[in-house]
Amino acid sequence: IAADAVVAAGDPLGPLHGVPMTIKEAYNIEGLPTTWGIPEFKDNIATEDSDTVLRMKQAGAHFFGKTNVPLSLADFQSFNEIYGTTNNPWDLGRTPGGSSGGSAAALAAGLTGLEAGSDIGGSIRNPAHFCGIYGHKPTWGIVSDVGHSLPGQLAPADIAVVGPMARSAQDLKISMDISAGAARNDTTGWQLNLPKASKKSLRDFRVAIWTNDEMAPVSQEISDRVQLIGDTLSKLGATVSDSARPGINLEDSHDTYNSLLWGVMSAGLTPEQRVENQAALAQLDPNDNSIAANLIRYSVQDHGTWALNNNKRFLIRQQWQSFFNDWDIVICPQTATTAFPQDEGEYLERKLMVDNVEQDYFQQIFWA
Repeated sequence: IAADAVVAAGDPLGPLHGVPMTIKEAYNIEGLPTTWGIPEFKDNIATEDSDTVLRMKQAGAHFFGKTNVPLSLADFQSFNEIYGTTNNPWDLGRTPGGSSGGSAAALAAGLTGLEAGSDIGGSIRNPAHFCGIYGHKPTWGIVSDVGHSLPGQLAPADIAVVGPMARSAQDLKISMDISAGAARNDTTGWQLNLPKASKKSLRDFRVAIWTNDEMAPVSQEISDRVQLIGDTLSKLGATVSDSARPGINLEDSHDTYNSLLWGVMSAGLTPEQRVENQAALAQLDPNDNSIAANLIRYSVQDHGTWALNNNKRFLIRQQWQSFFNDWDIVICPQTATTAFPQDEGEYLERKLMVDNVEQDYFQQIFWA
């Protein structure tokens, strides 16, 4: 009714005027629960809107619900004790991805006009891949994450971002234009002024194709699809390379990422869990670089270790920036397979079959 009144009055309309949408459960909407799938927070009712929700409302959007997530936003699937399991709308026996799996499923099923997710290890990207929709993981700090939080969480989480999900690339752009910008307490101090794209034709682009990697092998189907995109772009006039790579040590880079990732993900450990992990660390083989070992190792890392890896992070950023001085885009797999069957077992014990070869479930965070 309010939207119709604005139209009738001839007032200026926002770019999302009248658009019905949902949003990932992890975002606060005043009057609705925010639980992150954690049973202890099932009665946590938000008292104000998150920055993203507020900006979408100001642009004219109307929220009619929230979409499902995995426990603590920490899975490539989306199930929890509060809301149950979300399935992939294309095949109900398979996962829609996670942690923004409910967002991707709602978009793919046509239940919503727009969505927003969050991503630290592929949580926007793998649901988009599994459900055949569009997602954008922005640079850290470009979109405010205020209100994408549980009670008491005030500082922005390191390497975690929030960003748009949609049914088209055009809708992603509209959503980014609306949601990007300083957090509410920073708006008096800084502004965001992202440069517009300067390239007008595919012939202007230099594209690196990265079809596979021994650190996280992908299925032939996925590898072939990446190659097909490269071949198509080449035929359409882009400069395409199958060998261009940033000058980084991938093992060092991935270890740095693990340090930062598990450092963030373990922030909510209880004192008892930290004691248990310290004891487990003492029994670890120093050469064990499995997912389970790294989770233990970096969940209780000292600040000096984190600071050392934080410095490596900035070196890796410089190396990527040097690469992007010569190349515009890297096209690579998002994960090893298409959407896989639901598996609600203990996630450190899960395995993923890739062309009949067993892999650790979380090995694919390499691509993230």
